Amino acid sequence: MVAFARLGGGSTHFARVRGLVAGGVAWEGIAERKKDFLGIGLSRGVSLASRREELLAEAVYRWQLTPTLSISPDVQWIHHPARSHAAGAWLFGLRCAIFG
Repeated sequence: MVAFARLGGGSTHFARVRGLVAGGVAWEGIAERKKDFLGIGLSRGVSLASRREELLAEAVYRWQLTPTLSISPDVQWIHHPARSHAAGAWLFGLRCAIFG
């Protein structure tokens, strides 16, 4: 297991959020699948556009199908997404990586 944390900030002329706090954990080698990967993360920032606190939770799993091919589904939940009046939003993604 690996844990990570990140703090960030930047000029309000360039950044979309005022400060960022993020962290999470990741595991490689899930059960018998030694090359698979599971990651879970959380982040918090304040949107400069809407002045609302934005919270994000994310989970990703990487299936290493062959030594050169992996597929990674991803799901995110955003509470108070920036530039939106919505209370929350779900995002889903799928990544395919081919290594040569």
